[in-house]
Amino acid sequence: TSVMVPTVDRGEPNRRFWSTITTADRFAIRSASGGSGMNSLAPALIAAAASRASASTPKTLDPKRLAVASETPGFMPLDEAQTLLEIAGEYLSQPDSTHVGLEIGTYCGKSTIFLGTAAESAGATIVTVDHHRGSEEHQPGWEYHDTSLVDPHTGTLDTSARFRRAIYDAGLEGTVIGMLASSTTAAKVWGKP
Repeated sequence: TSVMVPTVDRGEPNRRFWSTITTADRFAIRSASGGSGMNSLAPALIAAAASRASASTPKTLDPKRLAVASETPGFMPLDEAQTLLEIAGEYLSQPDSTHVGLEIGTYCGKSTIFLGTAAESAGATIVTVDHHRGSEEHQPGWEYHDTSLVDPHTGTLDTSARFRRAIYDAGLEGTVIGMLASSTTAAKVWGKP
């Protein structure tokens, strides 16, 4: 049976996500976590997702997509991504929806996988806008600089290839459109024929 299990991640209860986890899953996840946060639980979450059949509007990612999202660099905790999926699914499936969702700021596509899953279920499309050069904290000398994301040709951060890989691996190339531009540049064409 499914139960609501209050757990702690950054000090906050996470009942919405955990309400989809079965009693057996809960014990497996508790054992696997060793008291650490949700982000360390990827293998247990993948196993829990594998044990459940998907509904037409997904409550969570299938095991393959959850594995891709877990391996994709990013800063969104899995519990927040789960809530994003649920809310995006609600909006994109409304009768008066335009069936187009817009994400501003992609990084490597972790949150885009959740948005794309919601869009796919609703027959919608996600457009995600990013210049893929990173923000200040991603630059050399800063805490979140990742040398594996530096383009050897330009010597600058370029997350676009990692984003494309994530969307390909998640099977969302027919649902997600990546717009390589700053948000101010993208705004010049948004809403025009």
